Amino acid sequence: DVPRGSIKRAVVTVPAYFDDAQCAATIEAGRAAGLEKVKLLHEPVAAALAYGVDVEDDETVFVFDLGGGTFDVSVLDVGGGTVEVLATGGDAHLGGDDLDRALAVWLSKEAKSMGAVVDPRGALMAARRARERLSDRMDVEIPMPGGGVKVLTRPLLEKVCAKVLRDMRLPVEIASDSAGIN
Repeated sequence: DVPRGSIKRAVVTVPAYFDDAQCAATIEAGRAAGLEKVKLLHEPVAAALAYGVDVEDDETVFVFDLGGGTFDVSVLDVGGGTVEVLATGGDAHLGGDDLDRALAVWLSKEAKSMGAVVDPRGALMAARRARERLSDRMDVEIPMPGGGVKVLTRPLLEKVCAKVLRDMRLPVEIASDSAGIN
């Protein structure tokens, strides 16, 4: 445990799209909380550093932040010991929840074709669990109503979620264009 008031300096991450007023408000909030010094770091820069990007190597790095309901993309210029955000973009109404919904619709159709009654909330929960398990596996078995099993592979997930994945292209292309990346 850290004694209250003993922390005097902090690094705070902020979204890359924060403007000067939002950054100033964040710094002021830190000061109001008793911090003497507040250093801001853009979230995509923090993510790149946490991932282990070598700041000495000259390269362009894309950082994708896929939240439940949002998708953000940032283009970073890395090298010479610095990291600069060249461009940001995204979609505030597109995220992992959309992948889960597309997969739940597929699961519901598969269950109905097996003659099973589908609980939409159950399908959504099963979809989310299966998608998350595919993060470190090539395929997962999904229990179906009535005792059956469906196997979901990464290629099948991509096929089922093709529209959502296509919708993610536009923010990436806009950020690329803004950064001058072909």
